Amino acid sequence: MNNLLTIVTLFVLVVPVIWGQDTIIDIDENVYETVQIDEQLWIKENLKVTHYRNGDEIPTG
Repeated sequence: MNNLLTIVTLFVLVVPVIWGQDTIIDIDENVYETVQIDEQLWIKENLKVTHYRNGDEIPTG
């Protein structure tokens, strides 16, 4: 229970700090650009995929 409380507390404190930021810097000082899509915050690198997990190509607009 104590671990759960710690995790929830960190989430509540950290998420508002990173929300709306253009970049996120991790513990190793790597810088990641972010983009907001609707109400979700994404790391731009995660949006670079061009194929589904099964190998099929993702169609572009």
